[in-house]
Amino acid sequence: MRFPQQYVQQGAFPSGSLPISGAAPQTVAGVQFDGGLVSGRLAALIAASLTTSGLTLYAEWQVLVAGVWVGVTPPPLNAPPAPYALPVFATGTGTLATTSVLIPAPHALAAGNRWIRCVVISGAESGGGTGVDSVTIAYDFRAATDALAS
Repeated sequence: MRFPQQYVQQGAFPSGSLPISGAAPQTVAGVQFDGGLVSGRLAALIAASLTTSGLTLYAEWQVLVAGVWVGVTPPPLNAPPAPYALPVFATGTGTLATTSVLIPAPHALAAGNRWIRCVVISGAESGGGTGVDSVTIAYDFRAATDALAS
């Protein structure tokens, strides 16, 4: 069902610039929010700025269960039994490079009103920190609201 535009709230919850610093693996978390707010599809929009050569980044959706963040990784098409490898979405080259990716959320996140978030995990090399290696995480979704947009 499609809601009239004036009754739809566009998702955002931007994180601001989050530095990646220290030896891999480092985890940088987006803003956590109640997954029950989302009606329909959900994705994380990740913008990465990398300089460190060989630094790799991959994303994982997580859900809060009994006070512990648990990874929710959808199985790839025709996948062997778990655990599944998370795909790398960016690799540093030694010169500043930027990229943006949209990471769809697995359907398992919609299994109730739980706190959810997307995290970016570094691999292979140490991150250079602020001004060298960083990411921004925002969420893209639509949710019905009982208030008219202004």
